[in-house]
Amino acid sequence: MKQREKIAIVRFLTDLVKSDTVIDMREIELFGEICDSYNIDGSAVLAEAQNITLADAVNELKGLSAAKRQILVSHLERLAFADGKCESSEALLVLALRYVLESGGGDIIDCSTGELDNIEPFTVFYVESDYDEGTNDVIKANYRTIDNELRLAGFDFVYIPCKSRYFSQVEQGQLMSIIRHLAPTVSDSGIKAVYDKMCNLTTVDFCRSLLYNKMGLKSLYDTEPSFLVKIADSRVAFKPVHNYFKFIITGNVLDDIRYFIDCYRHIVKDGGITVRQETHNGSRFEYRGFNKSIFDLLAFPGKKFDSRILIDVSRHRILFEDINAELDLSAYERALYVFLLYADVMGKVVRRNDTSMTRVKRLNIVFNKIYNMVGKWENDEEKTYITPGLPASLSRIKKKLSELELLDNKKLYIPETVDDVLSVKVDSAKVYVLDSVSGKKELMRDSEIWKTL
Repeated sequence: MKQREKIAIVRFLTDLVKSDTVIDMREIELFGEICDSYNIDGSAVLAEAQNITLADAVNELKGLSAAKRQILVSHLERLAFADGKCESSEALLVLALRYVLESGGGDIIDCSTGELDNIEPFTVFYVESDYDEGTNDVIKANYRTIDNELRLAGFDFVYIPCKSRYFSQVEQGQLMSIIRHLAPTVSDSGIKAVYDKMCNLTTVDFCRSLLYNKMGLKSLYDTEPSFLVKIADSRVAFKPVHNYFKFIITGNVLDDIRYFIDCYRHIVKDGGITVRQETHNGSRFEYRGFNKSIFDLLAFPGKKFDSRILIDVSRHRILFEDINAELDLSAYERALYVFLLYADVMGKVVRRNDTSMTRVKRLNIVFNKIYNMVGKWENDEEKTYITPGLPASLSRIKKKLSELELLDNKKLYIPETVDDVLSVKVDSAKVYVLDSVSGKKELMRDSEIWKTL
């Protein structure tokens, strides 16, 4: 067995021992026995294991053979019962590892290091990157059944459309007063913005803006319809880390949830389950659980990102995907910015005061094609990228980019002029285009359509 795999095993064993906050000597003894069975010097590896996350550990363990993975899960189950009873926290950790090792790559454990992550363990979210009508229809039709089954197993189910509806049912003035009380440093306009987000939040926006952007859950950037389960909080190299388990919906939503609950109950047994109190929606605002967590996520700034740019031709939009923002520009400004991105990606030189009419004419042909794709073609007259209003347009583009609060390294995204050459220095690996016909997303530099403009 590789040393990295031994370290990963010790990471899981130690997290399991500590997960119920009680360390029993029977657990310590069995921990030693299991380490011996893998020829692991537990004392020597222990310090190294504390420097990797559960996500890192499980990725290492995926390389084990099926037989070794099965033995490992059985060792974890033995350790969970070492003190005579498997607590719910231990059962959830064992179940998460079993799912990931047996799924063939679809299910994962993910970790958040976000300071704003105060979501409680045993919270289950429905997550998706794009709205899936079929899955959402099933959840809406069976929401009470799913919520009750999870609640009776000790979990708190969060389906964002229902939460948004709950927030909108609270009287506006009352909810804004609550927000102002909980976030006194936020401006009045900020309070209204938080209120609007709470009442209009979608699952896609929640996954992209909050779980991915503010909490750093990488698996939520582009995810199939899935359930995300908060496992527990832990520490890595003495820093707080928050652990999540995501399992993909593979068939019928109800069947998938029931299978998850049945597997969990089989490990923990009924005696270890604490039934969650039912939440009653209405005019009363309950400041606990997810309702409490959402304030920090919405009201306070998250970390900044070097964002990927997506040119959505079909909707004439420029999206900054990693911060869930759209660049608000006029048709000409939109075309100009994409034209400059294109020139940077494809190695074209754009001069503000070009004296070569042949080169200007050639570039204008490309600019017109781009204007036709991302602008709004009002008439058939030819457009040009060099106009008297060019300085003002560049200034507005800079202003709009500067307003993107979560965008890091903005100078790389803002057009600049050096020795009369106008360019954008963003990495070409961050510039994507969305095909208007197939809906496929690909790098602009790899797109046959854009390479032949």
